[in-house]
Amino acid sequence: MNHSLKALTEKEFFIKQLTYIDENYQDLNGLYLSSSPLKKRRKDFLSIYVREVEQYIAFCNQAPAACGKYWLKQR
Repeated sequence: MNHSLKALTEKEFFIKQLTYIDENYQDLNGLYLSSSPLKKRRKDFLSIYVREVEQYIAFCNQAPAACGKYWLKQR
């Protein structure tokens, strides 16, 4: 595991993952769309994206102050 990632808390790492997805949505979507039948690829990609967003929302509901702080710090 990358040394810089070891230093991150789980919450910070999760925010980094979401930020990466947010900033690279088109590229990630393209990768999924080029690797399997179109409808399945789109469904799989969107389900992963939705799951990440749902986890982020759950995290925000549990720790709203930390959520805003970490999200804004990453933007």
